[in-house]
Amino acid sequence: DNWKVFNKTYTFKAKKEHLSWLKSFNKNILVNLANNHIWDYWEEGILNTFENLDDYEIKYFWAGKNKSEADSIKILELENLKIWFIWQVCIWPNSYEAGYNRAWSSFLDKEVIKNEIKKWRELWADIIVYNMHCWDEYTNWPNAIQKEYAHFVIDNWVDLVIWHHPHRYQPIEIYKDKLIFYSLW
Repeated sequence: DNWKVFNKTYTFKAKKEHLSWLKSFNKNILVNLANNHIWDYWEEGILNTFENLDDYEIKYFWAGKNKSEADSIKILELENLKIWFIWQVCIWPNSYEAGYNRAWSSFLDKEVIKNEIKKWRELWADIIVYNMHCWDEYTNWPNAIQKEYAHFVIDNWVDLVIWHHPHRYQPIEIYKDKLIFYSLW
């Protein structure tokens, strides 16, 4: 492959054929692309990822071919339960944010997320899952900002908070009868 590679310690790229294995688990799959390695092969790599997922009819969220697609609502319906997934990332400068004509991602913004959560809860969502790729790597405990933000989204109608990026498992908290997974890895 002659891919342009981001200059960093670790870069990851999987073969398209591996998607058949993922698809074999369930026909209704929703893949979260929220991680710093989605950019390892620049825009060409992320567009290739979208194309491969589309070829296998695998839905994905947190990124898109343009800003509208990156910010679009992703819904998973299980029987009569409608689960809405929202996502944000806070580890890159805003220059990586989705543009109107380029692929990238959706970034941290409290007011935007507060308004979106309220709108979708009032319209029809049964469960809202907030997913964040953020915070310090290789730490065993959430920091004060992490806790404050997790409480903020639950105070604004989120049912479940799932975070990742520290490369360590971090504690689980129950806040107002809602689960917060501070780091699944």
